[in-house]
Amino acid sequence: VLLAVVCAADYIEKRPGFCAWIRENPWLAAFAAALLVAVVASVNRLLSLSYLPYYLCGVVIAGILYMGGLTYEKIRRMFGIVAFGLFLTAVFAVAQRIHGVAVNASFTNLTVNQNMPGRVDSVFGNPNIYGFALASLLPVVAAYTFLCRSRLRMAAGAAAFLLGTAALLMTYSRGAWFGFAVGIVILVALYKPKLIPVILVLGVVALLVLPNSIMNRVFTIFNPNDTSISYRGLLMNSGLQVILDRPVFGAGLGLETVRALVDQFYWPADIDPKYYFYHTHNLLLQMWCEMGVAGCVTFFGAVIHNIVRAVRGFGRKSRQIRMLIASLIAGMAAMVCCGIADCPLNTLRTMLIFWILFGLLAVAGRVREPAPPCEGEGASAAAAE
Repeated sequence: VLLAVVCAADYIEKRPGFCAWIRENPWLAAFAAALLVAVVASVNRLLSLSYLPYYLCGVVIAGILYMGGLTYEKIRRMFGIVAFGLFLTAVFAVAQRIHGVAVNASFTNLTVNQNMPGRVDSVFGNPNIYGFALASLLPVVAAYTFLCRSRLRMAAGAAAFLLGTAALLMTYSRGAWFGFAVGIVILVALYKPKLIPVILVLGVVALLVLPNSIMNRVFTIFNPNDTSISYRGLLMNSGLQVILDRPVFGAGLGLETVRALVDQFYWPADIDPKYYFYHTHNLLLQMWCEMGVAGCVTFFGAVIHNIVRAVRGFGRKSRQIRMLIASLIAGMAAMVCCGIADCPLNTLRTMLIFWILFGLLAVAGRVREPAPPCEGEGASAAAAE
């Protein structure tokens, strides 16, 4: 309904509409077509059809943002809303830590993580999902901090970033930590590559001062006794068997569609019942299981196409626009990197974040340069510049 309203408004105001968006993003149109094909070729068409709006909503939201006539100031204001929302969730996460969080055996191997406290999840209900949201949005909050013209807002943005980073550490989500690190490196590399050595040094220093529980959590990746690692091997192996049997079209859209097929044909019968197949814990494998090779190729094609369009003429853009573009690319890259060990784009709570970043990146690459600050903004504007 919202898409229809925006299309009508664009037609009345003679602005580029949804067709123009599709023409400029042919890979995204191909991805939407691959979703439809995945439903038709599904092993359970009715179940996959129920997931179709769930997946198409991302494409629609990206299109609405593209056609919404956003300006630099509006995007910066949206960044401020993101910073405020992230700050609130981080406050809740810190309150959870102070109050105490019970250790959940379904999220933590208690044998190799004996000294690790409970993992915070704020209002997301799952520490990994909360970590993925933080990893992809913290680069946006960092950009907002540097783009603010008043010192008060800069301080508020910095507080949101620091508190959000603390909350990210308290999720004890290794995949989210990795995605966040990649996102920050990409943000700095795009905006000011000379600072890369500084970031690397700060990363090494951080490793030396982080609490032992966090360092122990990092090193459990290499511990053969960590069942969360071996369990992922079982999940990925089952996903690979689905791909080998249905490489072109996949099993059909939806976690439950793939799960039902794996439970019926591919999941070992002698596994402890507490270990069951939910998804492959890998973004590429899960997409391939659901959408086939066409879905994977068109999705990553759409992402790369969007990034290439945004960075075209990057060096000639103002520092504000470059910061917008760099932070949005960093946020998307962080989410994809989280997908190495999980499936953040198959969960609505994080899927929508990714597609919002995708749509904003398409807009940021073509917005007009921001107007210079007026004299009334005084020294704070000059300091921000």
